[in-house]
Amino acid sequence: MTVLGPASGSRIDCDDCAHHVAAPFLSIEALRRTTGYVNSRGRDFCPSCWYQHTASRLGTSSTRPTDDGSSAA
Repeated sequence: MTVLGPASGSRIDCDDCAHHVAAPFLSIEALRRTTGYVNSRGRDFCPSCWYQHTASRLGTSSTRPTDDGSSAA
């Protein structure tokens, strides 16, 4: 986890990829809220990596069943 909060601003680095965000006048909490970064168990995830992380944990896949509207009577 890399979180910097110097006098010049804040920066968060994703722990899964090379993505990062920085803002000169936002707190770490405000930067997370505005960018969609998630901190889970001490690790920071960009929105894309967080989606992949939660999808794999929940066992969801990219192919979803469709409901064609028919029903057996």
